[in-house]
Amino acid sequence: MYFPALNYGETQSAISKRDFINKMNIVLRELRESLTCLTIIKRLLNDPVLAH
Repeated sequence: MYFPALNYGETQSAISKRDFINKMNIVLRELRESLTCLTIIKRLLNDPVLAH
């Protein structure tokens, strides 16, 4: 899992509109990856077999 907030900060240094959009797309991909990881963790924590 990466740190989308840090990459968002990187977008502030974009040198063009195209560069900004590219950097924001990276942030979006990493947010989706983070959501997937958190969903997996949530499911594992709620799994009664693993709870014991």
